[in-house]
Amino acid sequence: MNISPRFKVKFTTEENELNNKNCGVHFLGQPLQKNRLVKKSYGGREFEENEYPWTVVLAHEEAACSGVQISRRHILTAAHCVLHFDDEKSHELCAINQSQSIVSALADPEEMSVLIGGGKMYCYTNPCQHNKTLYKAKKIISKELNMCEKNDDLALIELTQNISERDSTPICMPEVDLQLNPVLYASGIGLDPSSPITFDNPNGDQAHGQQVVALRYYAVDQLLQQIQTKTFAKAICQGDSGGPLFQIDEDGRHILVGITSHMLRKCTHHNENMINVFTDVRANLDWICKYSGHKKMTYPF
Repeated sequence: MNISPRFKVKFTTEENELNNKNCGVHFLGQPLQKNRLVKKSYGGREFEENEYPWTVVLAHEEAACSGVQISRRHILTAAHCVLHFDDEKSHELCAINQSQSIVSALADPEEMSVLIGGGKMYCYTNPCQHNKTLYKAKKIISKELNMCEKNDDLALIELTQNISERDSTPICMPEVDLQLNPVLYASGIGLDPSSPITFDNPNGDQAHGQQVVALRYYAVDQLLQQIQTKTFAKAICQGDSGGPLFQIDEDGRHILVGITSHMLRKCTHHNENMINVFTDVRANLDWICKYSGHKKMTYPF
């Protein structure tokens, strides 16, 4: 069982009001009216400079995941991104219905590095060069992830300091009854298995860096509190875990609806419908508020 200490630093009413007023921009530092997005499916592509600033990179030991900024000092991500466990052994135990035998340990905050900022991050080498600011985790809390059903795949990170608005501003949080759009978007630092052979990439190595992909809404599993997308030849990939699934409202605001959890098949399967699974943020607003103090408010315009 994961130990979940309550965070000491919580949002005040004034901070919540400011957060909801300034959230959900498309490009860092641009007024909201310039962030309107043409309603079309643009498929998978790398970020432009300062685009989707609230999409963050998490790193500890050899692993890398994605996350999303929801306040000046809080990051949402997937639970499996902050847990140490034997992935191969977990699959073996799940195959024989022995989920109760799977053990894990919560990562120490000191292990977790959080890279935040609008600088582009896309390359064919490891580690990537980047123009981002390093922030450190102060506390990590995780829901009790079911390793086999993969539900409750959600974690919250409190940082040691507030995120500067020069680096990023948060995404907007949803209402509990928000209706999902037919087309949703996922962003993260996942591998791109379709990386072409170019002068920069003569060997056709898989690129990794911040990318965004358009996905078609498919279904909601209310019991497992999950959102599913089903899209031809487009999917999340390794490294996207913990990143945001979002939609765009009529005012151009980017609204968080899910956290990337897993794929039903590997992202290397091309030319077929690909199903991706996300933890439904709308169903977890009370949990998020309990540990961060973050409250969704009606936008003041």
